[in-house]
Amino acid sequence: MMINRDCEQKTLTTLQGWVDNLSVRPFAEDTQIFSAMEQQICDVSIVNAYYFARYKQEHPETSLKLFWADQDSSGVHVDITGAALIRHAPNREQAIDLLEWLTTRQAQVQYAGLSLGYPVNKKVYPVREIARRGSFIEDQSNVAAIGIYRKQAVALLKQAGYR
Repeated sequence: MMINRDCEQKTLTTLQGWVDNLSVRPFAEDTQIFSAMEQQICDVSIVNAYYFARYKQEHPETSLKLFWADQDSSGVHVDITGAALIRHAPNREQAIDLLEWLTTRQAQVQYAGLSLGYPVNKKVYPVREIARRGSFIEDQSNVAAIGIYRKQAVALLKQAGYR
């Protein structure tokens, strides 16, 4: 996404800045960063909002706060939850029915409540814990760019010294 939006050199500069500012090696588990931040091992991290919501539920006394990045420019990157149907699926019609049902109001209310993520159905309001965070500007980049620039991104990460 960054390569597509910012070009390779600017992306490399950003990545090098991130690597140069790492206070600890990246963790194997995404949620380990919260403990490191609570212990003041590091001051800031890039996290998934739904992991933060779960952490906040388990640790309501935490002083950690969520910050939406890039609100004055490209918007914050949004993870996607995707589903696909293979061409020769033996139960094609039932699979399509399931995928369509997963986007209904009923299913999205359940999914958003259990995952603490944002519903994909825009008619479904996020659960209270999520809605309290307020609205944000999301990056409108085409997610297909992730695949298109994958090899370049890996090469830039290596060049920046990311391990």
